[in-house]
Amino acid sequence: MTAMSEAMSASAQARTMSDESPAAPPPPEVIYVKTRRIACDGGGALGHPIVWYSLEDGEAECGYCDRKFVYDPEKAGS
Repeated sequence: MTAMSEAMSASAQARTMSDESPAAPPPPEVIYVKTRRIACDGGGALGHPIVWYSLEDGEAECGYCDRKFVYDPEKAGS
């Protein structure tokens, strides 16, 4: 293989690798709640500032950690 054909082959391989789509992000964590006003702090030691959400439409997604809160008292548990 000549130096020119090796360079062309490497270029084609680089294009193929960059054309691959990245892995899809995992789905958001869904938390069922029994109140229409909730607070999210991200959970754990490395959470985020506390933010409050109103679930008047039945659900809300945290802008920091992507947790999805769904108002459903039956699924919320104790």
